Amino acid sequence: MSPNPSYPPPPPPPFPPGGAQFALHHIVDPQYQGMLVATFEHSHDWPARSQVVWNFQDVQLPVQVYASTFSPDGMEAVEFLPTEACFWLTPDLMPVPGQRSMGSTCLPPMGAIDALTQFAIPKYRGDRQNLRLLYTQPVPNLAQIRGADWLRNVPHEGVMARIDYAVNGRFFEEKFYACVMWHPPNGQQTNWGLSPLFSLRAERGQLDAARQRLWRIAISVRNSPAWGQLYQQVTQQLSSQHRAHIGGVMTRLRGEAEYGRQLREFNAWQSDMSQQRLNHWWAADERLQQQRGDVLSGTTRYEDPGSPSGIQHQDRGYHQYVWTNGQGPAPENWIHSNQANYDPNQDPSVNRSGYWFLARKV
Repeated sequence: MSPNPSYPPPPPPPFPPGGAQFALHHIVDPQYQGMLVATFEHSHDWPARSQVVWNFQDVQLPVQVYASTFSPDGMEAVEFLPTEACFWLTPDLMPVPGQRSMGSTCLPPMGAIDALTQFAIPKYRGDRQNLRLLYTQPVPNLAQIRGADWLRNVPHEGVMARIDYAVNGRFFEEKFYACVMWHPPNGQQTNWGLSPLFSLRAERGQLDAARQRLWRIAISVRNSPAWGQLYQQVTQQLSSQHRAHIGGVMTRLRGEAEYGRQLREFNAWQSDMSQQRLNHWWAADERLQQQRGDVLSGTTRYEDPGSPSGIQHQDRGYHQYVWTNGQGPAPENWIHSNQANYDPNQDPSVNRSGYWFLARKV
């Protein structure tokens, strides 16, 4: 197994039809009348799923696009993960590292390998059993291969990391790919992120054999220019509204005629900030009390990736395995089991609206 496989050049657009062996999946935006976001090819007998979710409070990154396709037995898969936006501020303005704000995560700028192995992979695969990083390597032409035109004038670096892990006694290998981009500092803030971010998965020992099929799916993505233009318009409008709000606050402060009053307001603001820090510490203690209460009541909390408000799923009974299809908090989107070999993806009696995966404990 060579750690330095060659990467094929991108196919000339448009991508040639897949014929009888491949089908075309359309990613659509329900927020905007089912507008086409992108397409990708997949094996005709593989299910394909996609989701487009807007949150207009997230000024930095107001939309999350996710898509995947997987073999009927769940062993092979290609996942297209959402763009990850990050920011870093000067120390006197710094929020808690790792905290999300307006759709972006507070983290210092990282090199491409560190961003993939210390941030993205732990976020999406941190709950896997016996997770191991096998090796990493640069992929200089990754943006060209994936057709990431938005990186043309942005400093970026393509990278790949190969990992393996176990899930309920089944062993997988997976390659994560990402272009890590860095924007020039804007005043006291530096913005950076990962896009595109995707992965190829197969049974341990079979990833290289499946590479041609998985790689074809990965590079078959074709973005809709019309939706891309819509996204730019929405983000510009949200940014303008945000700047107008901040500008209004600054204008009001400058309009104060008396310097002493301004000074008192500044001191009061500092006091409020101190109180917010105290509230943060108290909230942390309340979370500890909540955890103790969970132990006493026999409750285990799990992250719900389908809940836009961050509501957690509660499992009562200490089940060893909790599965979710990421479709939200409804009971039919969760399965609790103590059977090590049980896989709801192969159980025809369960909800087939999505791909089932093990939920992450809070």
